[in-house]
Amino acid sequence: MTVAAYTTLLPDILPHVVSCPMPSIQRAIQVVAQDYFQRSQAYTYDLASTSVILNQSEVTVILPANTRLVVPLTLYLNGDLLATTNHSMLSLEFGDWTVATAAIPKYVMVHDSIGDKLVLALKSNGAYSLTGRVAVKPTRVAVSVEEEQLETHGDAIVDGVLGRMMMMKNTEWYDGQLASFHMNEYERAIDEAHNVSTKGNTSRGMTTGYGGV
Repeated sequence: MTVAAYTTLLPDILPHVVSCPMPSIQRAIQVVAQDYFQRSQAYTYDLASTSVILNQSEVTVILPANTRLVVPLTLYLNGDLLATTNHSMLSLEFGDWTVATAAIPKYVMVHDSIGDKLVLALKSNGAYSLTGRVAVKPTRVAVSVEEEQLETHGDAIVDGVLGRMMMMKNTEWYDGQLASFHMNEYERAIDEAHNVSTKGNTSRGMTTGYGGV
């Protein structure tokens, strides 16, 4: 996998905020890139086949360097599609689901505190293979991203950075009108990228039955 540094975006940013300190621009790129990929779910990644261990619900997955999970998109357990859920919803349906066991887990969610773990529910009573696709985002300290992602979404990130920077009042580069323009372009790009990334990446909705044993 080839990565591209965020600094490759600077020629599209610097002419519009010439007097802005470089550390401020670099930080803005990091914040905007993370926000963009969090909300658009556009940075997709195909997981290598990962083993699910007997009586375990947490699965550590190998992600690209300096990224964290956003959401599961389309995941399969031994070829069966898993439904995406979250801890709160699952608790409403099953109470203390963490101690329950099913013939085969049917649900998947991101761990609520560990950035490289998925949680399967209910607990597995066998060993399985997890495959599929997830959405990831760069960490807040990342200084680069996969080249393909920057090539595809770099213009949107530039709009987000310029919108953010130009909203800073009492600076030489403040421009409320241009800030609104860039932020509108940024939000539009997020919506469009989200629509593209979620096409074909759908999991069935959560149901109440689980066939527990």
